Amino acid sequence: MARSKAQSGRPRKDDSTPMQPRAGGEFVWVGSNMDTTMSRPSRPITQLIFSKTPLQAALLRIMLEEKTFISRFIIGPSFIETELSRLFVSLTRCPDLLLAAFLACSGRFSLLVDAHQTTATHRLEDDYMHSARAVKELRGIGDGSRRNEDLAQALLLGLGVLTFDLFDSGLHAHSICRYTLSLIYGTGVSSGLHLELSEGLIPLVFMDTCNCLVRRKVPISRSTPHREPAGADRYIGLCVPLLAYMYDLCVVSHALTGTVDITNHEAAQKLQALGAAIADWYPILSPELTKAFTRDELQVMGMQATIFRTAALLVAHRIQWAFGSAADDLAFDMAETILAKISSLHPPGTTADVPPFEYRLNLPFLVAAVELRDMGRRNEALSLLRRVVCERMYPRVGEGLRQFLQFVWWARDSAWHGHWFDLAAQGPQFVLF
Repeated sequence: MARSKAQSGRPRKDDSTPMQPRAGGEFVWVGSNMDTTMSRPSRPITQLIFSKTPLQAALLRIMLEEKTFISRFIIGPSFIETELSRLFVSLTRCPDLLLAAFLACSGRFSLLVDAHQTTATHRLEDDYMHSARAVKELRGIGDGSRRNEDLAQALLLGLGVLTFDLFDSGLHAHSICRYTLSLIYGTGVSSGLHLELSEGLIPLVFMDTCNCLVRRKVPISRSTPHREPAGADRYIGLCVPLLAYMYDLCVVSHALTGTVDITNHEAAQKLQALGAAIADWYPILSPELTKAFTRDELQVMGMQATIFRTAALLVAHRIQWAFGSAADDLAFDMAETILAKISSLHPPGTTADVPPFEYRLNLPFLVAAVELRDMGRRNEALSLLRRVVCERMYPRVGEGLRQFLQFVWWARDSAWHGHWFDLAAQGPQFVLF
């Protein structure tokens, strides 16, 4: 489909999600799921920064002591100490392997958010150098024997490379995600993954599923990783059970690629069954959960789960009904519900620079925002986007999503009728996480 001259962004090639990450600016903080029963030593930083340069010591302090950093990768304060312990344990166990990844992520984060925490000698080139070393290590694991310890290392490094790339551009993030998942599930032992691996996979499985869902592709795995002991994941809260339904939607959507009218297609029955199952799903608030988290955290996780549930229903609806059909009004109503709930978690009065915590609402925002037809509501959505995808931390990721959203709006305003998922291969590059 042709694009207007005013439309910014490079045409997107068909994303074949290559299995080999590309060298360059690629690296994500890594939330290891190593033994979480270990407590943080009384002086962890002193042990780790011994013999490190002043800059390396400063960057490690940012990652392992500053709550501002770790808060970007969890949905509430109750996860902070556990995640800081995981970071420390991971680096203590594999310092040679993980140091470059930690330094790259912490360095890029500090330059984006709070540059005064480091020293005058800190340069962006150093972060790229560290990320390149992390990518090399990840490729080395991919070429090795893939023992159980190799799988754990691959997961940590993959998360690291992924996070740095999100800080930098996000252009390779989904490919890195799928590469790392292929290392884990390609071993043939995925059905018996150790708990520490299974829980650590949630961010990767979630990212792969979300990006495949809007591109009519099939994720690497349908596996539903174990949740945290209290029943909530640090990354997507109570939404883990929805991953299996989202995977099934991906499979149906992929099978319907190029199909306009599915009224008499067997997939229509599958979509109806999936829609009914999703509509019947509700997050479980167990007694253990109510004891482990604050009232505010439980409200946030409940709202996040409700948003994703409605978003999954909207995706199922749009897989069946294209733009310009009689079902547009129902889609718009669901979209307005989603955006209203997202706005309640990201109210206009909050700063767009660095909100306190992340709620991972890229996917619900996108599937809802494409439904907007009024210029005023579209402008409001673009303003909300700056808070959904933290503009200061992920400037190029947010810009890519904005350009793709405007590309879909432009197509719809040009009387294009079809399923907007098919536009992902033609429009500007973007990534969901």
